[in-house]
Amino acid sequence: MYCGMCGANNADGASFCVSCGAPLRNGQEVQTPQPQPQAMPQMQAAPQPQIYPQELSAVGNALYDYCKVKLDPKLSKVGLAASIIVGVLLLIFGLAIGVYPIAFVGLGAGLIVALVVWASYVGAVKNAQRLRNIFDHDGEEFVLREFASAQSFANDQFRMSGFYVFAKAKAVFRTTSIERVTRVKESTNFIPTGVRLDVLISDETDTTNITLCRLHMGKSKNEAEELYNEISARKQFAFEQMQQNHG
Repeated sequence: MYCGMCGANNADGASFCVSCGAPLRNGQEVQTPQPQPQAMPQMQAAPQPQIYPQELSAVGNALYDYCKVKLDPKLSKVGLAASIIVGVLLLIFGLAIGVYPIAFVGLGAGLIVALVVWASYVGAVKNAQRLRNIFDHDGEEFVLREFASAQSFANDQFRMSGFYVFAKAKAVFRTTSIERVTRVKESTNFIPTGVRLDVLISDETDTTNITLCRLHMGKSKNEAEELYNEISARKQFAFEQMQQNHG
């Protein structure tokens, strides 16, 4: 049985792809109809798919791979040390031969790489803490089921369920944590190239602004409007569900 999204081979009868986590039906990806913006006030929570215990781990791995998040990120000590050592060696070499540009450029490059490695680690720790908070509050199995039933948007640059936004290569966010959606026009040498959607996320971990997706200029106006309405509607739906559950 082959997945209609990524082409991976799965065991016969599998409900979800072991590679990308997409729902399967007769070897094809199951596409959930995208609700229209005007119908959002009557939006209902999508029924969570049945996931067998042996499939839960595969869906979890697909989530971690899609969002590039690890619950226990590790600092690349080798990369950090190597960048510092190379920078210091170039500094010593440049000073020894009297070519000072080599010395200072080498040291500067080493420090920049070290800072990039450290910043990547700090960002990974924040995303891991955010996901742990979500798992602790909502339950890991519930989040994985939501990911399995999430809809893909903007050529799979992000996925949304009724309660979460799964940003590709970024992180997992609660829909109710989105404070603002901003449409930003992008250009190169004053020539418009497209539109990006930025979202301001604020939760118990931190407040951050991320680029959720980028859209082609030719169809960006209508698509950006549809996505803007979709995100806003799901935020309202998630908020109403939260109020009902705690009312």
